[in-house]
Amino acid sequence: MTDKWTGYIPITKRFDIEQKYSDKGGSMKQMHTIIHQLKSWLRTTYSWVHEEHIEKYLDEFSFRINRSIYKQTIFHNLIFRMVNTQPVTYQMIIIST
Repeated sequence: MTDKWTGYIPITKRFDIEQKYSDKGGSMKQMHTIIHQLKSWLRTTYSWVHEEHIEKYLDEFSFRINRSIYKQTIFHNLIFRMVNTQPVTYQMIIIST
């Protein structure tokens, strides 16, 4: 289900797309911001990217965006996992190898 943006018209032949309303992308502001950042990032830093490597660059971009969005919670999550996990002793490591 999408808004009635005309850019979806070419893919309506291949996919069953239901278009409900149009607020000219207003409800997708964050998505448009991320897409703009991705395009700018690829055009500037990685303007020479070949199609066979694009997946790796998109993975890196995803990692960077997620890291920047959740920067404050990374340390908190690490500490939370350390506190809530059973301790691993030296003997346990030696036995498992």
